[in-house]
Amino acid sequence: SKTKEKTAGTAPAAKSGERAMIQQAKELLMRSNHISEDEAHKYLLRTSMQSGRNLFETAQMILLLKNK
Repeated sequence: SKTKEKTAGTAPAAKSGERAMIQQAKELLMRSNHISEDEAHKYLLRTSMQSGRNLFETAQMILLLKNK
């Protein structure tokens, strides 16, 4: 079903937290690299695809590495 595809097996409440973390990662990339939100989003997508991780996992990794 379409609902199942959108949630990708996660609870809606978890999805909200994931979106917030992805947004934080985009904001961090925007500040540290002086790029637009669109460019930050594309970076997250590209990095996710290259690493075989989902967007949320990539956002977590960026926040961990950049906040050291």
